[in-house]
Amino acid sequence: HQQHKLLEEYYRDLIPKIPRDFDEELRLLLWRNLGELYYSQLKDLAGAIMAYEVVTKLDPESQDDFELLLDLYSYSPDHQQKAIAICHDRLLSAPKPVPYLRRLRSLYHARKQYDAVFTVCQALVQLGWADDKERQLYDYLHKGLPSQASMPLAEPHWQSILGSELHTPLATVKREKSVPSFA
Repeated sequence: HQQHKLLEEYYRDLIPKIPRDFDEELRLLLWRNLGELYYSQLKDLAGAIMAYEVVTKLDPESQDDFELLLDLYSYSPDHQQKAIAICHDRLLSAPKPVPYLRRLRSLYHARKQYDAVFTVCQALVQLGWADDKERQLYDYLHKGLPSQASMPLAEPHWQSILGSELHTPLATVKREKSVPSFA
């Protein structure tokens, strides 16, 4: 462990000494190595997040680095909201949104946001993308819903339902790709 701390100090001292216009690949390699050192050896999640945030700025095209940063955000309760926001953004642009839906389900579950878990599982089920676990979770959560509203909504309530906060990427994906439900 002491050797890893020395290596961290070495990286932290070396990175600023490299001229910005000298070698971007070397700078990128050092930041990646520092991030890996923080995460795998020093078990410093905050340090790993900081390093991979720099990596993704230096190489914004690297999908692997982006996914690793998203994993790190997901592991950190302080950064889970960032992970959720990224997943929502990616739902509309990703050619395959299923991994982001699954990550959202997991993040919402970890945060005990069961309405959101239900919504994501419902989208996965209705779009035909749900696995057995997601179907079971959807069925379990669906059983807790009343079959009918207990009273009608007044006009002010309709405005909150139709408000912009419900026009999320998940709702858009569900609306654009949904299949009719005959249940």
